[in-house]
Amino acid sequence: MPNGQQVRTTPKSGCRTSWCTDTVDFAVPAATRTLPGAEISKARVWSSRYE
Repeated sequence: MPNGQQVRTTPKSGCRTSWCTDTVDFAVPAATRTLPGAEISKARVWSSRYE
């Protein structure tokens, strides 16, 4: 993103598959969002400017 925001996911043990997680990590500014029970494989930054 132009503002330097980075988004990443990392596989989490205990997930039903070896590739998923229920957590998305953000950088600049640092933050973490968790959706218990989710099976997230990748994350994308959404912006209304792209609509």
